[in-house]
Amino acid sequence: MLLVFAPVIGIERKGAQSWVGTEAINIQPSELMKSFLIVALAKLIWDHTKKTQTRTIKTDFHLFVKISLMTLVPIALIMLQSDLGTSLVLISIMVGMMFISGITWRLLLPVFGGIAAIGTTLIILVIKSPATLTALGFEKYQFNRITSWLEPEQDPLGAGMQLLKSIRAIGSGEIHGSGIGYEAIEIPENHNDFIFTIIGGDFGFVGACVLIVLYFLLVYQIIRVALDIGIPFYSYICTGVVAMIFFHVLQNVGMTIGMLPITGIPLLFISYGGSAMLGSLMAIGLVLSARYNAPKAMDL
Repeated sequence: MLLVFAPVIGIERKGAQSWVGTEAINIQPSELMKSFLIVALAKLIWDHTKKTQTRTIKTDFHLFVKISLMTLVPIALIMLQSDLGTSLVLISIMVGMMFISGITWRLLLPVFGGIAAIGTTLIILVIKSPATLTALGFEKYQFNRITSWLEPEQDPLGAGMQLLKSIRAIGSGEIHGSGIGYEAIEIPENHNDFIFTIIGGDFGFVGACVLIVLYFLLVYQIIRVALDIGIPFYSYICTGVVAMIFFHVLQNVGMTIGMLPITGIPLLFISYGGSAMLGSLMAIGLVLSARYNAPKAMDL
């Protein structure tokens, strides 16, 4: 319901009307939706599995459609707020949970393979033949994000400036960093989506690697919980949380070093933002709850 009301009564910031509340106290419903979607998809997959005695292509296709439709609803509402980053996170959660749901590879491989082929083709057209995309009805601003990612030096004072500054800021830290609080290059929004530039600049390559290793250890522990419990419903929840964390870290770090396009995705547990922190802690709380309640569920 908060997602429904956000485009109507929400607070607008930097072109996105994604916050509900007052200027003093507000939340971003899309950040909380990540955890809610994980629980909803886990319940959907669990109910489908219990009702299906024999898995076939047909039953797997029905599950694929149900998962897709359930995810499409919040994505549509979030896209009304012009929030592409969060929509991509929900898609990553959906994909991760599809893989763990038991849907056959004979269905998943052609679907995701086709999507990957279409995406690759569009990226190539953006670079090699933008006129073709314009003829197909795309607007130029819609593929500026790709050109500023792959060729930022073409517009160093405009669309490519943020990425070029980000790479220079991270590189300025070299191996051991320049020290806490020293910012060789000023980066807009470096306390939020580009906070990895501060880590790279202050703590260098070593500090950035330590942070990434800590994320991998967190993911490893969540995977251990899923394997140790052995209860499908809880394993689905753990998988959704892992997919969320993995995509957040991959996309955020990747965009700051020029490996992926820039999108508005925070670095979990580090970037500034109350709603993002609350949503992340809710996801970890789901894993801890699964670990705590698993013995009771097994007794039943």
